Amino acid sequence: MTIKPVSALRQLALVSLSAVALSVAIPPAANVLLHIDSGSAYAKSEKAKKNQSSKKPKKSTRSSKSNKPSNAGSNRGQAKKQASLSSEISAAPGQAKEKNIHAQLAGLNSLKRNVNGLMNSSDPRMTLVRQYVVDNAEYEIALANLAAAQETLGGAQDDFNALVGGVVDTLDDSWPDYAGAGYPDLQAAYDDLLANPVPEVAPEDPAYADYLAYQDELAAVGGALDTINASPEAADLIAAQNDVTIAEGQALAAEEGTADEDLVAALEAAANKNRLSDDYVSPEILDWAKQTLGTGDYDGTIDDYLNQLQVAQ
Repeated sequence: MTIKPVSALRQLALVSLSAVALSVAIPPAANVLLHIDSGSAYAKSEKAKKNQSSKKPKKSTRSSKSNKPSNAGSNRGQAKKQASLSSEISAAPGQAKEKNIHAQLAGLNSLKRNVNGLMNSSDPRMTLVRQYVVDNAEYEIALANLAAAQETLGGAQDDFNALVGGVVDTLDDSWPDYAGAGYPDLQAAYDDLLANPVPEVAPEDPAYADYLAYQDELAAVGGALDTINASPEAADLIAAQNDVTIAEGQALAAEEGTADEDLVAALEAAANKNRLSDDYVSPEILDWAKQTLGTGDYDGTIDDYLNQLQVAQ
């Protein structure tokens, strides 16, 4: 049997029709993946690229020895790819992501123990984790002490301001310019009076009245300051200010050991060594550890440890 040669134009038409048929049977992967979150889409895109690059180039659908198209294997491959995409789409992205994180945790699952199990563990890999819990608990205590000191300072400041307002009211009759003045205003006025004295003159001198007015104002403002400075309100305010300064220093010192890099070091020490790498502690694992341990606003082991400390007091 003699095989008739196929014209180049007819061969091009057959190839084009095959391409159209494939595009109708199987939706483009990019359109399908629009229903998957960005993280899953990225993973599937990389997987598709890898699969595509690993496949051998398809041979021509026509051979010099036969005029029958050979596309059965291609159809099976496309059907398998479509089934794979359908399987990936049916899986919930959130569940897959959560499963992936927990699969990476391995030894870090020990962080899910209750506070007694974690803090009393003899596992040396948990040493830095326990220290992180203690450091964060001490930092929380220091912050609470600072907040309490600041609240006390606010009350002391209110009491002091009320005292100053009452003392200033006594100046209004003779010195109306001081109405509504605060303590800094009184101190600044007194300093200005001292820096610009009115010279003493003889009683018969016309400037003698100015001299007397100056002396009276100096005595009135100085007396008001003496009354304020000697008051219990002033003493309480000074003590409250000192307490806040001390609490701020203690909170700053207690912050040591509570940074993200401290938690990363603790997680690396607790992780299985065969899983450890430079980028093992991913942002997802770090956030999971914060939630589990109760870092910052999260509620976890650190809060349970604080509760135990409060009960023990």
